[in-house]
Amino acid sequence: MPKERSLLRRRIAPSTPLSLELVDDSGDKFTKNFRLSLDYNAASYIELKSGLGFLDGEIWGRLNATTISIMLYAAILANHPEYWTVDREDRPTDDGLEVIRSYMDMENTEKITKALNDAYVASLPPDKKERALKAQAEAEARAENPTKPAATPSPQPTAIGAGG
Repeated sequence: MPKERSLLRRRIAPSTPLSLELVDDSGDKFTKNFRLSLDYNAASYIELKSGLGFLDGEIWGRLNATTISIMLYAAILANHPEYWTVDREDRPTDDGLEVIRSYMDMENTEKITKALNDAYVASLPPDKKERALKAQAEAEARAENPTKPAATPSPQPTAIGAGG
């Protein structure tokens, strides 16, 4: 990702907020606020780094520490390019990804995954977004009332994937 984009017109995909409450090694609390966008640059990076399909929803079925951190990093880059890191020869490094991973822990993983899901839904075309939001609402209702049967199957487990 080039450092300067002033000469090129760039479309920023819809974004969703993520606020992480963190504690540094001295015990001081601080907050990191991000805007997550899952555009084609993010999708391409996710596929490149994970080896899993993004557009076909494959990655949503393989969520783990590695895939979630790659997805978060990729989703951050469009709105926070300062996390893109390169070496002295201008080759990409994983330093920015490692910084993002340092903000992640077992306590905020669910919040991060929900924000990624929300960013994914925000990136969908209107017809697919409407179906995804309906499926998401049904899944949330089932979670609140587990004895109620599902009206229609959700497109993806745990997250609204690219499938439908």
